Amino acid sequence: MAVAVLQSKLSNSGVLLQSAGISATEGDSIDAKTEMVLQEQAIQLNHTAKIVSGNALNWADLILTMTRNQKFLLISQEPNIADKIYTFQAYVGHPIHDIESPSGDDLFEYRECLRIIEAACDLLVQEILEETEL
Repeated sequence: MAVAVLQSKLSNSGVLLQSAGISATEGDSIDAKTEMVLQEQAIQLNHTAKIVSGNALNWADLILTMTRNQKFLLISQEPNIADKIYTFQAYVGHPIHDIESPSGDDLFEYRECLRIIEAACDLLVQEILEETEL
């Protein structure tokens, strides 16, 4: 969800985004409920799952994870990225909060996750646009 929201908000900025998962199954398509709640907000995403790789981690200037556990796992695998990896919430000023993946059949949980992601993305986009204006 986060990359879809960021892509929609940064479409003309020149910022390059990639999405990869720690426990993703390579090639899987987007979850149907995730796609549904994104479409409710007119956010499009053409996505197939990718496993996070060392190349992607080294390519990125900034790496945002949804949870602290994901952050620590990535740092344990690639210690040289520690200075550019943050949880999404910590990066935008909410360091004690993780963004947990929705699960199950309850669309409310997916909508709530999207709401949290959109709020974090708004803060991140504001920061990115301020930096690119300098």
